[in-house]
Amino acid sequence: MKYFIYIQILLLFTGCLYFNDRGVSAHLYDNCYSYYDENGNFIEKCDENLIDYDEAKESILEIKNQITTEVEDQNSAAVLNQENILEEEVPQIIDDPCECKKEIIEPEKCSCR
Repeated sequence: MKYFIYIQILLLFTGCLYFNDRGVSAHLYDNCYSYYDENGNFIEKCDENLIDYDEAKESILEIKNQITTEVEDQNSAAVLNQENILEEEVPQIIDDPCECKKEIIEPEKCSCR
């Protein structure tokens, strides 16, 4: 059912959106006009598009760079966390009650209290 709704929405906008060389526009024809100014410079003026391909590429690249830096930061933080865990001393618990009765250098490691 939801696919049917998506297809209807897409068909609704097919008559309103047109693809041209510069992007997606609401006009069928690309309304660009060009001229030379008094200094001999070529100037081309066009109506604004809804989506320009160049701007879309730039924004996608920016988003991609942000995501890759976030992933790299998370990976480096995870590696540092693993290194810190490995550097910590793991206390050894003595399970033998006979060992607890003997003289122990560190009594907090004894499990028979």
